[in-house]
Amino acid sequence: MRSIRPLLVTLGLSLVALVLQATLFRRIRFVAPDLVMLVVILGALWLRPELAVIVGFVAGLLVDLIVAGGVLGLRALAYTVVAYVASRTKNRTDIGPWAVGVWAALLSILGVVVFLVLGSLFGEAAELGENAVRRLIQVPLINGILATLLSGWVGRLIAGRRVAA
Repeated sequence: MRSIRPLLVTLGLSLVALVLQATLFRRIRFVAPDLVMLVVILGALWLRPELAVIVGFVAGLLVDLIVAGGVLGLRALAYTVVAYVASRTKNRTDIGPWAVGVWAALLSILGVVVFLVLGSLFGEAAELGENAVRRLIQVPLINGILATLLSGWVGRLIAGRRVAA
């Protein structure tokens, strides 16, 4: 039987990221990472694909319930798509931390685009409006930098041992 520890650690990191995103980064307007999406992306490196998708859905649903005031499930669906693609493309990160950063930035672009498309389909365009272009550039850039810096540490927490990335 496989251990449930990596799943619980990743969900715990998602909660910590949600608290930081809802408190600290909401007040700092010029820096706007999506920490929960970043945890979902980095968690996909060490989780089985089905667990990565579960983490993406649960983390997105928590963000929808706690932070967002719009349609319930938009971020849950966007994070689930990101988790699925991340779990299927994680072999691209074998090169090292820089590859993890570029990979996380590209997946963050995917997540923001999926969220923007879903938001416009479900009438949340007013919430996204003028910040859409800024989010499309800023979130992937900052998530990529943070992924480069934090991937080894997050990997040690999730995997429970020293990891190469």
